[in-house]
Amino acid sequence: VTGFTHLLIVRMLFGIGEGPMGTTTNKSIANWFPKKETGRAVGFTNAGQPLGAAIAAPVVGLVGLHYGWRIAFIVIALLGFVWVACWLWLFRDKPEDHPRVGPAERELISRQRPATQAAAAPQQDRHSLWRYVFSLPVLGVASAFFCFNYIQYFFLSWLPSYLTDFQHLDIKSMSIIGVLPWLGATAGFLGGGIVSDMLFRRTQNFLLSRKLVIFVGLAVAALCVLLTAWSRDVVSAVTLITLASVFAYMTPQACWSLLQDIVPAGRIGTAGGFVHLLANLAGILSPGITGFLIQYGGGYHTAFLLASALAVAGMLLLALLVRQKGVNTLRALAAN
Repeated sequence: VTGFTHLLIVRMLFGIGEGPMGTTTNKSIANWFPKKETGRAVGFTNAGQPLGAAIAAPVVGLVGLHYGWRIAFIVIALLGFVWVACWLWLFRDKPEDHPRVGPAERELISRQRPATQAAAAPQQDRHSLWRYVFSLPVLGVASAFFCFNYIQYFFLSWLPSYLTDFQHLDIKSMSIIGVLPWLGATAGFLGGGIVSDMLFRRTQNFLLSRKLVIFVGLAVAALCVLLTAWSRDVVSAVTLITLASVFAYMTPQACWSLLQDIVPAGRIGTAGGFVHLLANLAGILSPGITGFLIQYGGGYHTAFLLASALAVAGMLLLALLVRQKGVNTLRALAAN
């Protein structure tokens, strides 16, 4: 890129390309995994996102320092092309289409898919998709996801500046220390999926097991982000942000898994896209609001307070909107 306008256009195209990732990943997992394994599957799959950020921080920083920022971007782009080749070679939309999946495994997956209790195809479902996407349970999941995403984009867009401007780290040190929150986020993705599946096996209550993981994750993240607002040394700040990342990143895979149980299989793609749309509004709002608060509204202190408050709001909206009665109503709707 050669200027601001060029950069803006490229960033918009990047976002358009990246946008379907969460929805299509969730739909693929719904097609491929039994209900009892969806938490781990979503957690393991999405752990690649913060793990990629952890690897990218030192790679981009150090390559950029030695060879220039353009070369750093080229290195990352080449990794994307390698992934595309692997994806085309390994992936099929459904187990029935994959030559390496045997009949017994196909039967197991088909019998225990997450939304089998309401698996009507869209053409067979007499009800409008809007009845699903604007239902209280789906809006509750989207609200919790939005509040998590606000924290995520807060860290993605402003953590490097916070470490360099407020904590006075140089770029080389920030590239190394900045890895820790993303390693914590990777652990949160993996751990949240394992814990939610474990709770489901013990309680046999899919809704409770997912909601509990989201609630605890957002609660601890809110507390850690709140304490970061008063942190004045880099060790305590990075420790708190890393803990916040661990627990906050327990949230998204539980949200995706929860959505698979709320919405019938024939509507999971559309409903997931809608949830992703609402959640990613945080990606538009968070960087701008944070920048405004840093410059005009009290600095990083106020920005951390707002992120903490939104995590609490996500907990409350989840508790109020995602209830068994509303989920049962959606299931009955799809069955009739």
